Amino acid sequence: MQERFGLRLRIFLFFALLGLGGVVAIAAGLWLGYRRLGEGDALSAFVLAGTIGSLGLLGLTVWIWLLFDENLAKPILKLSGILRTRAHAGVGEEIDLDLAKYLGDLGPAARAVTSTLVTGKGALESEVAKSTAGLAGENARLQALLADVPASIVMASSEHRVVFYNGAAAGLFGGEDTGPQLGRSLFDSLRAGPVRAAYDRLLHDGVDEAETGLLCATRAEGRQLHGRMRLMARSGADDPAYVLTFRDLAGELALPGEDGTEGLTWPVTTFTATSLADAVTTEFAARDRAIETSADPLDLSGDPVQLTKLLAHLADRLTSTGAVSFSLLIDAAEDGAASVTLGWAGEAVTEYDLDRWLRDDLDPGITYLSGAAVLTLHRSTADPRPARAGRAALRITVPRAEADSRPGPRRAVFDFTLAAAALEGAETDRPLRDLAFVVFDSETTGLEPDNGDEIVQIAAVRMMGGRIVEGEAFDTLVDPERSIPAASTKVHRIDEAMVRGAPTIDAAGRRFHRFAEGAVLVAHNAPFDMAFLKRHEARIGRVFDHPVMDTVLLSAILFGRREHHSLDALTARLGVSLPDELRHTAMGDARATAEALERMIPMLEEMGYGTLGRVIEEARRHRGLIEDLN
Repeated sequence: MQERFGLRLRIFLFFALLGLGGVVAIAAGLWLGYRRLGEGDALSAFVLAGTIGSLGLLGLTVWIWLLFDENLAKPILKLSGILRTRAHAGVGEEIDLDLAKYLGDLGPAARAVTSTLVTGKGALESEVAKSTAGLAGENARLQALLADVPASIVMASSEHRVVFYNGAAAGLFGGEDTGPQLGRSLFDSLRAGPVRAAYDRLLHDGVDEAETGLLCATRAEGRQLHGRMRLMARSGADDPAYVLTFRDLAGELALPGEDGTEGLTWPVTTFTATSLADAVTTEFAARDRAIETSADPLDLSGDPVQLTKLLAHLADRLTSTGAVSFSLLIDAAEDGAASVTLGWAGEAVTEYDLDRWLRDDLDPGITYLSGAAVLTLHRSTADPRPARAGRAALRITVPRAEADSRPGPRRAVFDFTLAAAALEGAETDRPLRDLAFVVFDSETTGLEPDNGDEIVQIAAVRMMGGRIVEGEAFDTLVDPERSIPAASTKVHRIDEAMVRGAPTIDAAGRRFHRFAEGAVLVAHNAPFDMAFLKRHEARIGRVFDHPVMDTVLLSAILFGRREHHSLDALTARLGVSLPDELRHTAMGDARATAEALERMIPMLEEMGYGTLGRVIEEARRHRGLIEDLN
């Protein structure tokens, strides 16, 4: 634990006591001399001598203290900060010896130590990288595989906190505002009753790795989900974690069985018209048949595999009638669907032959999956077109996907240590690494929230376990409902056209509050960003009463108040790269601040500030820096 007083204050107190002691010694000596002399007329001479001697001693003491402070205390503190960043933040630049020119051999010794540390660390990292290259590759492939598994998979701890989820689960639960987040309660996304009942039922059975089915619903839209819960192997006396797999009952294509009941369901996927055309080309080539394709840039909804099989099957039957020179055109239809037109050179197909061909099974392994069934799945028909100029065609309609339904790049998100993490206890007493952080930044129309300036963008990233959670981010433009000055646009590159149609602060604020729920808010110069949010709490309908940490104050704790504490200075000190094109964008600054926090947490722990309470207590000593900034 750090001592209460810093190095510079201790040195100052040392010289202050030295000067005071010298003054007392001079006064005592002159007093004794005066008493021994015993002449009353000499008192003024003794007082004058004592005053001159005391002032001279105090002046000398102050001068020597200033030399010590400037040439010893400050360089030592700066050197300690540099050593700490080399040890914990991975910064590898050499130490400037001019910094420690009055510290004797301490500067060269520190440079030698850091050089050896960097060299040794680099060699170790190289060996580790060689040893784990294969494992890292397997891990990346596993993440990609899990992200693209069609089933929605979620793993939760015994406290029902999310430990793992894949990309399908993120989309199934409703997207960025209502989807799962690491360390958050599963019941933020799912209604709790059925999940708790299934878990309690499996615990009561007392069978390791038992499983059961359940029917539950999402909290956001009440979407009905059919799932299975499986307990993980128990770890000691703790209740086990569990895995949920889901399918969306509303998001499936239903295929009736022979008796009119539901015989089969088939998953709906979103795919491009171009990818369907490419798949048809490949399938035709496998059957030694060529086809010319043309596809508009459309997003379609359905099953591209079965559509490809259907088109290839129809081409097989047409070939037997003498059809040649096939073509495929996919374009937009007038009814809002997409039109898939298979053309050929030859006679037109009759309704009788087409009906007969559509009764054939496309896949011998699936009893009811005929061509007609594929059309039923897609709520479509195949319409023959008459021959013109020696060419005939038939048209199939395919549903269009919603404009915003195509998912972005997905990945599996996990931290399996959360399965055994105990999250109880007073928040201020919890270690920093046990806390969830939401590191955020905002861009605004100006610098004066009390005079009408407003937010135009909010962005944030989440951190768990002292590291950034890739795949969990928040970024939205905000309509400020006022003009954006040209000077502000020049800084953050956001103009009025960009925010037109964006959510206003009430909607954006509610989304951000939900994203940050249960987390510690972190920002660089946090009072500035918080002022814009808190002035609209009534309109947003939420209170931003989160614990708040400010990286300006963390920088002062680690490197001293006299250093520069701008975001540029902090990131440069910690070796965080910030591309110019991302500077003064909300997401760029939020990401840079989060990376800086990642490097600062081990440094704070090493200095004895390993809990939120200790950090907040120490930060109060430096809050004057924030007043200076604002």
